Amino acid sequence: MLIGTIADVIQQDFQQYFATFIPILVNLLTTVNGDLMDAKKLRARAINTIGSIITSVSDNEDKEPFKANVLEITQHLSTTLQARLSDDDPQDESIKDTLAQCAGFLGTEFVQFMPMLLDQLIVDAQLDLDFKMESVDMPSTTENMEMKVKVKGLGEQRVSMNTDALVRKTGAFAVLEKISDNMGVAFGPFVEPLLPIISSHMAYEHSRAIRKLSLKTFKSMLVAVGEPQNVQLLQQSMPMYVEQLTKALSRHDEKTAKVLIKSLANNLRAIGRVNEQNTQFLTQD
Repeated sequence: MLIGTIADVIQQDFQQYFATFIPILVNLLTTVNGDLMDAKKLRARAINTIGSIITSVSDNEDKEPFKANVLEITQHLSTTLQARLSDDDPQDESIKDTLAQCAGFLGTEFVQFMPMLLDQLIVDAQLDLDFKMESVDMPSTTENMEMKVKVKGLGEQRVSMNTDALVRKTGAFAVLEKISDNMGVAFGPFVEPLLPIISSHMAYEHSRAIRKLSLKTFKSMLVAVGEPQNVQLLQQSMPMYVEQLTKALSRHDEKTAKVLIKSLANNLRAIGRVNEQNTQFLTQD
């Protein structure tokens, strides 16, 4: 919607129109039935616009004039996501993006919605993309989206994956990154169930975006759990960093190497230790 584009462009200057447009958009969500695809697309655009408007007021010093509306919207979107939308529903990605923007506004107060979201986010974050790479000379064995690529040493290959699952999966990691960053220490209770998922995707081979989101979420987890657990978690992650950096350097993949080095540096800053102390614990047996 044009309204959302304007809100994205003028940002804080749009907050004066918050009370004008938010009730209209919320009313659309409560009155337009999302059974047909055209209606789903309309609702998705409305949800995206709501997210843009909420972002425009997120840095306001006085959030009270907007808080009741944001809480209502967050409750509505959380309930909708919890009901599990179909794989091809465009609302899924829109809801996740807007919930992340709601978390940016609410900060630690977003914790009340996490029990509603946690199970669904875990399910989506663990979706299998059904990634396959087959010779183009072989018959196709999937109905997923396919493309042809040339692979050194293998020739022309046919690569396929479930793109709907990729969208859902990426959306889940984007929400987790934003929520964990904005909730700070309040995110602590949710680290344990999410840590295995985040850790296993910090080196995820099928999506650079998911890798970066996982690395950023891991840093927020270090902040959330505090010392001494954050030091232990960082130590446990070091073999992954060493392995992935070694691979990136051997492939002359400077972009991946820079992402990993930046992530590691951010982690060290997050646990609040000076360089000398970092050197000591990183070299411990």
